[in-house]
Amino acid sequence: MFTGVKPFKCDQCDYSTVERSHLKVHIRVHTGVSPITFLLIVIICLLYVSQGIVNIVAADVSMAAFGV
Repeated sequence: MFTGVKPFKCDQCDYSTVERSHLKVHIRVHTGVSPITFLLIVIICLLYVSQGIVNIVAADVSMAAFGV
């Protein structure tokens, strides 16, 4: 039963909600990050990881630490 309490409040405006997930979506209004932009960033990161680019960069950094 809904009691009227909205414990999740936006720090930047008067918005409040009963669910944290709704507040996370609302915060994007202030940050300018649209759900599509966020999705594209995630997809690009996954592509880099799947292609092993992250592993190559990590290997270069660890080799540089040993002067190789």
